[in-house]
Amino acid sequence: MDISHNIKDERRAYPDIAHLYLRLDAEQFSSVPQRMYRIRGIKIKIPHNATVDQTNGRLTYSGTFNGTLTTTTHWCSDPSWILFNLLTSSRFGLGEHITEAQLDKFAFYSASVYSSELVDDGEGGQEPRFSCNVVLQKREDAFKTVASLSSVMRGMTFWSAGSLTLTQDRPADASYLFNLSNVTAEGFIYSGTSLKTRSTVVSVSYFDMENQELNFETVEDTTAKNKYGIIHKKLQVLLVHQKIKLEGWEDLFYLRNKNLRKLLVLLLD
Repeated sequence: MDISHNIKDERRAYPDIAHLYLRLDAEQFSSVPQRMYRIRGIKIKIPHNATVDQTNGRLTYSGTFNGTLTTTTHWCSDPSWILFNLLTSSRFGLGEHITEAQLDKFAFYSASVYSSELVDDGEGGQEPRFSCNVVLQKREDAFKTVASLSSVMRGMTFWSAGSLTLTQDRPADASYLFNLSNVTAEGFIYSGTSLKTRSTVVSVSYFDMENQELNFETVEDTTAKNKYGIIHKKLQVLLVHQKIKLEGWEDLFYLRNKNLRKLLVLLLD
C-alpha cells in the first residue's frame, strides 16, 4: 500500500481534535478492519532548563531552575509536569479553579528530577524511573484523577501555606526528629493494626502493552498466609505497562504490608 501524508489547517466545529482517515481497498478486507495508532500526547510547558529526550520522553536538566516555564509547548512523558498541566489547563483540567501561582513549582521540579533518573528496565537497558503515557478520554472525578496521576510517581498532592504542593515517596533526609524532650509525659503511644489489613495474597492488574489488554500478576507471602490464612487484596496500578515495574509495586506493597504493622501516636508539647 502506498503511503501519503496531507496535512491541512482548517477551521473545524470541534477544535483541539486530531482527525485521521484511511482509504482501503474493500476487496482486501471482508469488513472494516480494526485500527490501532501509536501517538504522542498533548504538548505542555516544561521548565526553562529542561530538554526532552526524544527516545523516551523523559526530561534532562542543566543549570539551576529559577521557577519559570517555557512559553512554547513540548511533548514529554514526565508525570510531574503532565500533572501540572492538568491542574492548570482551563480546557480539560482545573485551570478555572487553580492558577500557576497557586502551585509549588519547585516541588513539581524535584519530583520531575527523581522521576526522570534512568533505572534498569529488566532487559539489559535503561528507562526513566517513572513515565506517563495515558489517554484520559472520559470525564472523571477531579480528586480521583489527580490522585491517580500523582500515584504514577509515588506522589501525593496537598494544600500547604496557600498553595498546592506535591510530595513524593523518595529518599530524603529526616525533616524533624521526635524524642522524649519534645513530647508530653505520655510520650509515644503504640497500637497494632488489624489482621484484616494484613493481606497475604495480592493480585495486581496492569495494561500489557504486548497483548494490548488488561493482565494480572499475583504475589503471595507464604509465611503470612500460613499464619493468618488467605487475605486477598486487589490492586489496580495506573500506567504501569512493564512487568519489571509491576514487580517493583508488588515488592513495595509486600514490604509495607509486612513491616508497617504498628500505629504511633505522638502527644507533643
